[in-house]
Amino acid sequence: MGDVLMSSPAIRALKEHFGVQLAILTSQKGAAAARLNPFVDEVITFDLPWQKFYDLDPGAAAVLDLVARLREQRFDGCVVFTVYSQNPMPCIMLAYLAGIPLRLAYCRENPYGLLTNWVPDEEPYEKILHQVSRDLALVAEIGAIPSADDLIAEIPAAARQRTVKELARAGIAPDQHFFVVSTGASERRRNLPLAYWFELLKSLRAHSSYGIVLTGTKSQQSELSAMKAAVPDVVIFAGNLNVAELAYLVRKSAGVLSVNTGTVHLAAATKTPVCVLYARTNPQHTPWKVKNQVFYYSPTGIMPSSNAVIGYVNRKLYKKQLAPPAPGDVVSALLALSRSGLP
Repeated sequence: MGDVLMSSPAIRALKEHFGVQLAILTSQKGAAAARLNPFVDEVITFDLPWQKFYDLDPGAAAVLDLVARLREQRFDGCVVFTVYSQNPMPCIMLAYLAGIPLRLAYCRENPYGLLTNWVPDEEPYEKILHQVSRDLALVAEIGAIPSADDLIAEIPAAARQRTVKELARAGIAPDQHFFVVSTGASERRRNLPLAYWFELLKSLRAHSSYGIVLTGTKSQQSELSAMKAAVPDVVIFAGNLNVAELAYLVRKSAGVLSVNTGTVHLAAATKTPVCVLYARTNPQHTPWKVKNQVFYYSPTGIMPSSNAVIGYVNRKLYKKQLAPPAPGDVVSALLALSRSGLP
């Protein structure tokens, strides 16, 4: 989800510069975020076998069916967006086999005929850009410059209405201020111990009368329930909301506290102040163009990455171990960032 949101300014640039129909090929998780972008005309959903966190191989036949589908649609061009640690070659080959005549991507190795527009990837060895800047620099190679570089999340009216109903059902009145707290991420290394969250939530409750809404997936229900046992008046949305509804929940909140995950980028897209507990993994994904405070810490108990590029960044940038920030410092930062005039 976060990667799709961070690519949204570059997608806007393509739409504004070329004035063409735009389709985005993304995973099931990314598709919902893609549908919040009014510059996207079609969302093609497919969980490709080379994607991280994808456990079920769709099989060669399904991938070849996707190639045939793309070929039938006769696209004029393809842009491949990647982070610097990803290998773009599988997607490049997908576009080549689909007969897409113009193909643009970063690639560390010379792709020869597989790309018509090759941008040698200098990251992270020569420089490291924010993901938004990286994607914008890529499309600028073919002349696409956006009229604005904000993240994009256009929330449908139906999603707004259902979010308001869910808040009311949870006991939060339309005029009540509240914070959104997102405690979990898809990568285990970005998660903090339950004891840490107990202390932080108790501190937040002690220093603010605002409501506290905990968000997460259904798989996080047990952890979130444990947090509610520690701070009984929090509200839990665990799998209750789709991405559009979560975006509106974030937009309505006084501020967001989150680990570095997709919720941070929803906050940026909705211009909601955000405080981030940022496990030192990919440094490209800090909040973009929104009022924010980032607290860095070193993940513990995690084996070194087998990805040579990630290993290089870890050795270069993260030599010193950092403990998670004191919960009281995080709460103070969140309250200072709040846009709603705290009592």
